[in-house]
Amino acid sequence: TGTSDVSLCAACSSGCTAGQWVNPGLCDGTGTSDVNMCAACSSSCTAGQWVNTGLCDGTGTSDVSMCVACSSSCGPTEYVDVSLCPGTGTSDVNMCSPCQNSCSPGEWLDNSKCSTGASPCTTCSTGCVAGQWIDLSLCPGTGTSDVNMCAACTTGCGAGQWV
Repeated sequence: TGTSDVSLCAACSSGCTAGQWVNPGLCDGTGTSDVNMCAACSSSCTAGQWVNTGLCDGTGTSDVSMCVACSSSCGPTEYVDVSLCPGTGTSDVNMCSPCQNSCSPGEWLDNSKCSTGASPCTTCSTGCVAGQWIDLSLCPGTGTSDVNMCAACTTGCGAGQWV
């Protein structure tokens, strides 16, 4: 009981730590007790990102997205493999995986397809004409260019043989 309005307002606690941010909305001026204004920073990232906990140091006044894109500068014989960076790690991960280095017999390695994540195995040419047959040994699956797999049929036989 008094004869004048005495302000009894006190500042809410805001001593946040790393991994938290100061959320003034948690202390809206209507409460009757101290309210800690610290809220946890978001830490859920999507595939292809990593959680950088250093971005949320306890001093910010907004929820800092701690998601940073994983490295993906791949070479010509590599492709981006997002499964290597699922969004839960706490350090940068290079998402480059090596391309296949061999295919099945009858196929060749087209490394230009690798950077897209598609299979680099491409069927070798088989445009054979009469008098030719498909010889898989001409395209063993390890070459890096198309090879025609047509080989000439035998046309001359020795004594005691026929074609």
